[in-house]
Amino acid sequence: MGTNIVLILLIIGAIQMFYDEDSTNDHFGWLFFAIFWVIKSISSSKVSLKNRDKKSVLLDIGLVIISCVLLVLFSVKYFF
Repeated sequence: MGTNIVLILLIIGAIQMFYDEDSTNDHFGWLFFAIFWVIKSISSSKVSLKNRDKKSVLLDIGLVIISCVLLVLFSVKYFF
């Protein structure tokens, strides 16, 4: 239940950052979206692991890795 609230808040924050007047906030919108994707994939992989669905677990772990790479790229672009 608590995870869903965090996911909803991240999506709302991302949408708000995309559609505001300041175009420099788009980086924060993508950052929120990537964090959303990481949390969603981790929670989905937990459920798939309980159901013993190996393909879904591998897909979710792959999405987590891709999202973490995107988070690192956005962080490097923002801070440097």
